[in-house]
Amino acid sequence: MGLDQKQMIEDMNKAFVNFKEANDQLQKEVKEYGMATGEVKGLVETMQKKMDDIEVKMQRVNTSPSIGDGKEQTAETKAMMDYMRKGVVPEVKALSTDSDPDGGYMLPPQMETTIIARIRDFSPVRQVASKSTISTGNALLIPREGNTDFESGWVGERQARPETATGTLEMLRITLHEMYAQPTATQQLIDDPAFNFESYINQRIADLMARKEGYAFINGTGINQPEGLLVSNQVSTITNTLTFDSLIGLQAELRQQFAINANFMMNRFTLAYIRTLKDKNDQYLWQPSSQVDKPNMILGDTYQIADDMPNAASAGVLVTGATPLLYGDFSAYRIVDRQGLRTVRDPYTSKPNVLFYTTKQVGGQVINDQAIKKLKLS
Repeated sequence: MGLDQKQMIEDMNKAFVNFKEANDQLQKEVKEYGMATGEVKGLVETMQKKMDDIEVKMQRVNTSPSIGDGKEQTAETKAMMDYMRKGVVPEVKALSTDSDPDGGYMLPPQMETTIIARIRDFSPVRQVASKSTISTGNALLIPREGNTDFESGWVGERQARPETATGTLEMLRITLHEMYAQPTATQQLIDDPAFNFESYINQRIADLMARKEGYAFINGTGINQPEGLLVSNQVSTITNTLTFDSLIGLQAELRQQFAINANFMMNRFTLAYIRTLKDKNDQYLWQPSSQVDKPNMILGDTYQIADDMPNAASAGVLVTGATPLLYGDFSAYRIVDRQGLRTVRDPYTSKPNVLFYTTKQVGGQVINDQAIKKLKLS
């Protein structure tokens, strides 16, 4: 792993050097001629994409169980396989052996034991948020200080000590919301799969729910789903353009106690735009890492890539009214889970198919109105 990280850091630094050269040439041509050649534009885009690809690898989280890796199954895996083959599993479109698109491809005598999966992006909010798990009830109550603060004062030696104001408390309620999936598969496919069906179906459901909760953690309405960072009235809005000066100003909006653990959060297209920005000394704001376990940074702060965030620009022009950037201590966003994924196997309701009814309960909202800011483009 260490060698892989070192290689990725070297590749990122090489790509950044090439990107700077191409981008400097692009800016020079725009300044001199009012436009840049297609060749230079293409080179800048190519290097941006290369850095994006490396960035994804460096930040990628393994959310999937191993499939077809040749490792001996654990007791839990064997138990799950027995459970599925003898009576358990879910549907969106039933998998079967007599229809190639629905599962028939899985049954030739000789074939690969893995399935090529489409690449899916996951939100990083769960990685940086604070988390709680409850075992009963459908909500978590969190007390916090209200708007009225405690008071104190200076007094002389012989002066009276009148009562001072007592701060108020208020109770936050984070409600859990339920996600579900119910795929199906025929009993014959379950009984005689040519691949690790248990790992595959669990992976797909887990991936689906991870994507849905990730979107909700950023854009959720709070109605039958978590309340997202961009929706919450606990995240104050800073209206400005996206420049070196505005990013400095955004950092200054946070109190020191929250700035210590602050991160930026944006999607990869906004990151690509920020990579082109320079300070007043003609130095790029974005800097690649030079050490293993030290992430890439913007103005000395780390950042998270969240593809559920809005784009800052369209065709190179900033989008007025967009909120493409969050900045703050994201532990102020609390995620509440109840247990994990729960799967009920139903072989009776839709014979000869077996239903896999899977549910997950999760809630989320911002619990501190001073810790996170969002940039709205003017």
